[in-house]
Amino acid sequence: MFTPVIGMATNETVAAAWLATMTALPIGDTLTSSTVPDGFVRHFTVATTLDPSMAPVGSRTMRVQIDVFYSGPTEVPPWGKADGAGEAIARSVPRMANNIIPGFPAALINEAWISDGPVRVHGDTAALAHVTLDAQLIWTPTI
Repeated sequence: MFTPVIGMATNETVAAAWLATMTALPIGDTLTSSTVPDGFVRHFTVATTLDPSMAPVGSRTMRVQIDVFYSGPTEVPPWGKADGAGEAIARSVPRMANNIIPGFPAALINEAWISDGPVRVHGDTAALAHVTLDAQLIWTPTI
C-alpha cells in the first residue's frame, strides 16, 4: 500500500507553488468573495507534449494551463487588470529556470516557458475578465 510522503512533490503541488511565486493573486478553485476582492488565478496540470528524452534523467514534465479572472464593480469585465496579470505571469516564467521553488524545497524547476498566450477568453456569463495562458515545465523532485 502506498503512503504519501508529507511534502512530496507532485505535478499539482509543484504547479501551485511555482505559480504562487509569480503573482500575489489568490490561487485556487474554492475561493469566496471575502477572500478574493477582485481577482484570482486557477491552474490545471495537463499532459505534456514534451519529448521525455529532452529532459534530465529523473525529471518530470508537465503542461500547466493558467487562468486569470477579474471582476469589477460594474457588469463590464475589467480586461486591463486581467491582461496585465496574465502578462506579468508570462514575463516571470523565464526567470524561474534552474531554481528551487521558494518556500517549497521539494522540487527544482529545471526549465519553464510559455507555450501559448496570454489570450482573452470571452463569453463569461458572470462578466468576469478571463485570460488564459499555457506553460511547460521540466522539474525534478529533490526529496
